[in-house]
Amino acid sequence: MTSPFADASADMFQALAAGETGPFRSALQRVFRLARTTPVEERVALLDRLAPMLDTEDDAGLDHVADLAVLAGALVEGGLRAGPAGVQAIRLLRSWAAAVDTVREPGGRHSVARRLGLAAKTMLTDADVRAAVRADERLLFEIEVAAGRLKFNVSEFEEVERLVAMAGAVAAVVLDRRSGRGFRVAFDGVWSNHQLHTLLADALLGAEGRGLEGDRPCRGCVAIEAGRDRSGMHDYEDVRQVWTLLDHKGDAVDLADSPGDFLTDGGERVIVLGAAPQRPDVWEPGSHSHARIKARVEVEAELSPEEAADRWSRVALPESG
Repeated sequence: MTSPFADASADMFQALAAGETGPFRSALQRVFRLARTTPVEERVALLDRLAPMLDTEDDAGLDHVADLAVLAGALVEGGLRAGPAGVQAIRLLRSWAAAVDTVREPGGRHSVARRLGLAAKTMLTDADVRAAVRADERLLFEIEVAAGRLKFNVSEFEEVERLVAMAGAVAAVVLDRRSGRGFRVAFDGVWSNHQLHTLLADALLGAEGRGLEGDRPCRGCVAIEAGRDRSGMHDYEDVRQVWTLLDHKGDAVDLADSPGDFLTDGGERVIVLGAAPQRPDVWEPGSHSHARIKARVEVEAELSPEEAADRWSRVALPESG
């Protein structure tokens, strides 16, 4: 005996094969509705079946495939790992990004672009999907270009662009101006430099970190900024800015920006920890992070005095900062 979810899925695929848009959309809506109460194994099986279908060279079939991409994204948003469907949804966007018309007019492709964007931004919240995109430099570049073009007419691509930047920025050399020390740092899932600042402060400040001077953020703040479970977490305070974050040319990088906005030098992103401004920023933990993504910052190693000196020799700093 099959479940209502399996029956709705079968009806959806049958209507899709027959090219019957009305019955397809009707069955699709049933699948969406039933997914909330369907056992995980059935949802996983459907997501696995959808993965190879998120690929089409047929212009006429793109509208339906975009619907399937949104369904796959909804299953992931409901708690499943994206798996092969996640990367395939990104490749689908790459394949059609240049062809979709984003102008809102009858017969246009604005709705298709929007659905591809909805699927992509959900899939990019999965760390494995971001890693796969990062490993394919051409895919990373082309999705970044596509999102940069489409975001002006389709709002979903503003988030896609930010998530692609997150995928591409996962490591940096961090130089502390006060001590002259340097560190090689890895990170993932960091949405903003507010969030990066908090997690760097946790990793570097005081005896619990690497011994740099400054007030550490409270444990509750760090837990929230890292995206851990907030239930019952009431013991936290606002985060106070400890440093001005600079690039290696001495220019301040806004806390509202992302780690991808730091320039590279010698193939590595460089972050300089300058003095805090006269009026330090203060923010609520978690207010500048992505609600569905867990973040981490890890100090991999401290630079040797010789390597730190070499790095500092290539840094241009303002007289104060």
